[in-house]
Amino acid sequence: MNSAEPTAGRIAGRYSPEWLVCLALFTMALTSRLAYLILLVPAFDGYHWYIADTLLQYGVLGIDGVKTTSYEPLYPLFLTFARVLSSDNVRIIQTLQAVIDSIGAVYLYRLAKHLSGRERTAVFSATLYGLYPLLIRHAVIASSFSLLSPELIVFADTLVTTTTLARAAAAGMWLGLAILTRSMIFPVLAFTSAMLIIDGRKTIALAYAMTTLTVVSPWLVRNYLVNGAILPTRSGENLFSGNSKYTEAILPDYNIDLLGEYAMSIVAREHPELVDSTDEKELDRIYTAMAWEQIRARPLETLRLKLWNVAYFFWPRLVPSRVMTPDTRVLFGADGRVQVANSPRRPVLDEVAYSVSYSVVAVAALVGMWV
Repeated sequence: MNSAEPTAGRIAGRYSPEWLVCLALFTMALTSRLAYLILLVPAFDGYHWYIADTLLQYGVLGIDGVKTTSYEPLYPLFLTFARVLSSDNVRIIQTLQAVIDSIGAVYLYRLAKHLSGRERTAVFSATLYGLYPLLIRHAVIASSFSLLSPELIVFADTLVTTTTLARAAAAGMWLGLAILTRSMIFPVLAFTSAMLIIDGRKTIALAYAMTTLTVVSPWLVRNYLVNGAILPTRSGENLFSGNSKYTEAILPDYNIDLLGEYAMSIVAREHPELVDSTDEKELDRIYTAMAWEQIRARPLETLRLKLWNVAYFFWPRLVPSRVMTPDTRVLFGADGRVQVANSPRRPVLDEVAYSVSYSVVAVAALVGMWV
């Protein structure tokens, strides 16, 4: 947009400066998140909190004082900083997360406006972000998505408007921070770099890729020095949980994290020396080998399960449909049957909120594709 252009969008039927549109979108997103926080008072706990405990007490990235390479560092580091800043006041930390997450609405507005060239499309997109129930919830619980969502949006906005080396470096910085939050983002670097090269912008691609690797490399080096691993050492267990002989019986009703105890029982039986071991790299290798053994034993069942996984990704209902609690227990029968106890159904309000908001976004996406 031309910086000399006096107007940017409509508020209450009048043209308004772009900063006022952005402020209104940010306020809307923040208000919805704070309202959820005040009215429902969501719990704020999980393994990230325990990692922050170890950072505060021992100064290392780990759990109970033991270094780990299983988790990305940025969200635990954020929690550690927020806990120091707030004197361990959980509500202040949740509010800070809500503020950071709400910035995503502003940059989604900018991104959508740049890609579509339509003011209404940009405002509508940012409004969906600001009011989407699942994003509201993730913003105020102990979830790395409270950082990841705005990081990815700012990254995308920076990348698509990149014309200079400085802008390319900024895009690389934001992608690097996103990878340090959730390493599953790493493949984006390869795809986007390839797109820039195909587009003939090789220098831009180089600056972008090198900046990303510079941001991420200290963490990769640290992991290697700890136990020889580079990426997080939890992928093997996740791969096994997603492909075991019981996975199909667990989904879509129950959380596949229930299979973690079953996976550990196999390790305890076949590799007892690893039960209390801190060799996360070797344990990850064992889990990965177990997963591939399951895949080779049932290739067609695995393929069918992967197709269902794709379908679940676009499912209009919450998956899994039942809640995993500390009291949830699972029994595995020799015939492949699974019995799960103490796993209640999700509240009806959660189901309705998810399905209605999902339907709105799905219809908007289809209309956008048609337009």
